[in-house]
Formats: sequence, structure tokens, C-alpha cells
Amino acid sequence: MNSRRSVLALVATVAAIAGLALLLPRWRAVPIDAAGTVRLADCDLNNGPCVVTLDGDRRVEFSIAPRPVPVMQPLRLRLATQGFAAPLNAQVDFVGVDMDMGFNRVDLKPAADGTLGGEASLPVCVTGTMDWQAELLLRRPDHAVPTRIRFRFAAPLSAGR
Repeated sequence: MNSRRSVLALVATVAAIAGLALLLPRWRAVPIDAAGTVRLADCDLNNGPCVVTLDGDRRVEFSIAPRPVPVMQPLRLRLATQGFAAPLNAQVDFVGVDMDMGFNRVDLKPAADGTLGGEASLPVCVTGTMDWQAELLLRRPDHAVPTRIRFRFAAPLSAGR
């Protein structure tokens, strides 16, 4: 009985590793974490658009205006893509890195110029500067798992600079 469980566990482990080996090449152009999230430590949305290349032919460019990114003011979000065969459904999650700032998710809608866009604002809590993450969730009808692209940036916690 124990040897049968061992064989089943071994088969399940090999199958899981083989499945991961098939999925990982999709994101090999950029570093990812264990959850399949693309991490960009070297891109700051305060300085301008962030560009990510996936699989060598798919490209994502995300930007927030105005810059530097303020709190409690309207933000314009823009997502431009290249190389995606199927239409994208995109959302952006804004998450406080060191402080829970509640649920801040925005749906991006198609714009006249072929990009996706939306409006958002960051909440304020206390004075100082706060590190934020903007996580893009890209969903395509031809792909079951969303692509997640994570950006970091800092914003003042008070409305004034």
C-alpha cells in the first residue's frame, strides 16, 4: 500500500514539473515569481511608461499620468499592446506595499486610438511617501491564465507635495 502511494506521489510530482516546464517559456523574456507574476524592479511609473516584452513578440506598455504619480487626484491610465492575437480584458490593481489601502481595482476600456485606458485615484492616509504596486491583469479568451505584470512606484501620502 505504501509503495503504491509513493509511486502515485512520484507520478504526480513528475506531471506537475512537466506542466510547469510547458508554461514557463511563455514568460522567459522577463523575470517572474512563483505565481507567474512578471516583476519589474527597474521600472518606475513616476519616470514614464514601463515596457515589457513577453515571448519576444508580445509587447505591453503601461503608463500613468500625471507624473510623478499624485494621490487624491485623477490619474489617467494607458495600456498599449502589440502582438496579442485575441482581444484583451485588462484591469489594474493598486496595492500599498507596506500598508493595506483597501481594494483599488480599475477596469481598462478600449480607447479610440486602439489602446486601453481608464481613470483612477490613489487614496491618502497619513503624511509621507508610500510605495505602491500597480499590477496589470491581462486576460485573453484564448488563454486561461491571466498575465500579471507588477510595477512599483512611490507616491506622497498627502495630497500636497
